[in-house]
Amino acid sequence: MTTVSALVGGAALIVLTLGLAAWTQTQAWRDSETLWRWAVEMDPACSLCHGNLGSALTSAELGQARLDEAEVHLRRAIALRPDNPIPNFNLGTLLSVRTRYDEAEAAFRRYLELQPGSPTGLGRLGLLYLLQGRLDDAAPLLLRARGLPPAPPRGAGGPVPIPLATAIGLVEDDPGALMLLGRALVEQGNSGAAVFALTRAAALAPSAVPAHFWLVLAYRGVGRGDLAQEQMEVLRRLDPGAAAGLPVR
Repeated sequence: MTTVSALVGGAALIVLTLGLAAWTQTQAWRDSETLWRWAVEMDPACSLCHGNLGSALTSAELGQARLDEAEVHLRRAIALRPDNPIPNFNLGTLLSVRTRYDEAEAAFRRYLELQPGSPTGLGRLGLLYLLQGRLDDAAPLLLRARGLPPAPPRGAGGPVPIPLATAIGLVEDDPGALMLLGRALVEQGNSGAAVFALTRAAALAPSAVPAHFWLVLAYRGVGRGDLAQEQMEVLRRLDPGAAAGLPVR
């Protein structure tokens, strides 16, 4: 007997079958979150659907409740498909945002078990250590992720540590990583380094709301109210609700 699950199979297949033209004409799905919510409703056992909904919620996060929901969907995706590396990676990123670093490390290590030697996985685990101020642990992973040789040894004391600016440079082509790092640096009170990371993130992803949200705070932290105001105006254009959550100075 044919079930709804068998007919649906996966939201990606549905979209391809119906055609993007029909999707646009009916305006049934205004964004990826709406699409994947619909897909989860149609097939609650679809790992892909739960994983992509969790990812959509995480990428648009600025609220605690949305992160709670995203985590539920990502963990459900992993339970349905334990061999799928992607939800583990996205869960690690989500847990990094929530500063649950031990759990995030476990998720990234599971991703690397499923994707051995992945530059993306090595880079994100290195970033996680960077968020915790563990430069000596972060450096080898970030260097490997970029295909660069290891740092030269310094005798019995281990490899020469790399400065924070150099470490940030090793993730400079990943806007998601830079936004995550910038947020952590703002919260740690290191606004100068946060500006360095977040301006690069905003250049790579100009429409990314979190980049401009945290840049407002980073610029305020270094006493650049003029630049903070510029970022506030950008934020108001992109997401008035996010801008309203920041105090006007």
